[in-house]
Amino acid sequence: MEVKKINGLADLSPVFGNIEYVPLATYLFSNICIVVGEERKIVLVLTEDRMKKNIWVLPGGELWYKIHESFENAAIREVEKEELGITINPEKLQIFDAQIGYPVERSPYEKAGISSPIISYLYFITEKEFANIHLNKVFKKGENIKKVIVEPVLDILEKIENGKISVYPELWKTLLKLNKYLAERN
Repeated sequence: MEVKKINGLADLSPVFGNIEYVPLATYLFSNICIVVGEERKIVLVLTEDRMKKNIWVLPGGELWYKIHESFENAAIREVEKEELGITINPEKLQIFDAQIGYPVERSPYEKAGISSPIISYLYFITEKEFANIHLNKVFKKGENIKKVIVEPVLDILEKIENGKISVYPELWKTLLKLNKYLAERN
């Protein structure tokens, strides 16, 4: 397939057709690694679209390109309004990791083999703050959270190693970095 350019960017409309995905060669993601309490537990979610493959992810999602949404605003929107219902204070967010990630599932980008930039933020919350949250109270179509785990990062890494849960390779790297970062903070 010959790729045409529009304003210097690849026009992928022949791959995507007339659907709502941005016809560019990128699909942008951000997520928030929520670190809970003194035990430094983290939150992973299993969404309906990833249940068959048992792939757990950090809460977050895609940027809304039509409104020129920032990585930070996208992560906050996803966590607050679409996935967990947790109110995020933007002043407490810290950029933690940036990677080129996996092809996006459920989209034509996967068929085209296009990887995506992913920005991960850290957000620390106390056990008391977390206990007051009613997880899964807010849903949007397509992002139905089926399960949530909140465990120390070492326990999650062990579950991944033992094959009890699956994550994308990029998340595995992020969790290893997080484990090292949290150990250094002690």
